[in-house]
Amino acid sequence: MLLFAASWLSTLLKFCGVAIAVAGVLMFGFHFIRENARSARRGESSVPSIAWRGEGPKKGARIIAAGALALTASLLVSLILPAMP
Repeated sequence: MLLFAASWLSTLLKFCGVAIAVAGVLMFGFHFIRENARSARRGESSVPSIAWRGEGPKKGARIIAAGALALTASLLVSLILPAMP
């Protein structure tokens, strides 16, 4: 029963980790592109620092880190499972 639960947990963490990481990339990209578009409308040719260091990109990076943490936890849980043919 423990092996079944560990296998289920590993699969759940794997799929949820990927979904969370993709959501983080989408959030980071949305804020990054939005700030670059605002900068271009003002006639600036450089990437503003708020596009990288603003609140939206920081939140997106934290979400990406949470997804990576879930994927790492999935890997650690799968290490305790015995190799089954």
